[in-house]
Order: sequence, then C-alpha cells, then structure tokens
Amino acid sequence: MASLKTIEGKPASTLVSGNMYFYQYMAEPTVPFYDAFPLIFMIRKKGMNFEGINFHYLSTERRLELFKLMKDFFSTDTVESDTRLLVKGFRRILLVSKAYRDAKVALHRYKFANIQSKIIMVEPKNWEYAIKEPVQKFFTNAGRKKASGSVWRKTLKQSKKG
Repeated sequence: MASLKTIEGKPASTLVSGNMYFYQYMAEPTVPFYDAFPLIFMIRKKGMNFEGINFHYLSTERRLELFKLMKDFFSTDTVESDTRLLVKGFRRILLVSKAYRDAKVALHRYKFANIQSKIIMVEPKNWEYAIKEPVQKFFTNAGRKKASGSVWRKTLKQSKKG
C-alpha cells in the first residue's frame, strides 16, 4: 500500500485506461494554471502524453454528480475490486453529450515526464472517498497559488457554454 497526502492505493509504474490515479505534477510554464495533485480517471495514452478526467477541476458537489453519472460506464454494476471505467464508450459520449459537460471540461492532457512523485492507483472501493478529499492544489504558471474556488467557477462557466 502507498499513500500521497491522504489518498491511499497501490503503487503503479504504468497507467491503464479506466483506472483512477493520484500523483504530484508540475505543468509546463505555458499552462496558465494547473493542479499540482491531479486525481484522474485515465482515459488514454498518446506517445509520451496521457489524458485523464481530473476531478479537482470541479467542486466537490459537481465531482459527486459526475461520478454518479459515470457509474453507467463502470464494468460492474456495483463498485468492486475489479471495476474499471469503460473508456471507449465513455470517451465517445463525453464528447457529444451535454450531460457529461463537466467531464469534458475536466479532461486534461498530461506529460509522463512532468510527474513529480510516485503514482498511486486508487482502488475502486476508495474512488468516492478520494473524489471527496480536498487535496487539490492549484498554481499559476508563475508559481503562485490559485484558489480552488476560482478554478471551479471558471470550469463551471466553461461547462455551461459547452
């Protein structure tokens, strides 16, 4: 078992689509702001990059609403140790369905090289707990802290547009 901040899980050396991961991250300076501790559902790898739905870009209430919606795309009816997000079907619908606008605005691209810590694979039984934990920490590209509330307002506005 490994932990980072208050999130526990299995140490992971590779990322597999459909699993939830938590790690420390340092974004490129071209990004206006970023989450230093992403909590993502892994969506896909592309070369040295990967995409994930980062729940931290949403308020806790919106995280839980999205998580409930996403359950339709879990591999099992109840969350069990072998439950995974069925990524192919989910990715297709998140790009076109208004119901999944929050997932679309929380979809971010990351570089493997910018991961600054061990990677924690959050076990399915702990997904909901991890989503509720206030472990996000946003920074500007100048290294200044950015308030979570301002990020959540921005993503809410983006979600309503899409």
